[in-house]
Amino acid sequence: MRDPEMFKYDVRVRERMLRGGRITVEEISGLLQALPDVESECEDVLLPQPALDLAAVAAAAATRQVAYSSAPALSEVQEDESQIDDEAEA
Repeated sequence: MRDPEMFKYDVRVRERMLRGGRITVEEISGLLQALPDVESECEDVLLPQPALDLAAVAAAAATRQVAYSSAPALSEVQEDESQIDDEAEA
């Protein structure tokens, strides 16, 4: 941040600054009202947001489930180990 004084308005620390009395709601409102309108200078950038796409999250979970289901169940592994132990004792 170029102006260290503006740090106290950063949304990541704003609540703490309000609780501590370092800034007021009126100061924040005034600062926001003073910002220039630059919407006409912006352009939309469309990027995939997989964490926000519930269908993608569900598909990823299903893929993981398939991967896990192809592995032997824990009970199967334990049974195999029991057989090995029984054979070793005999």
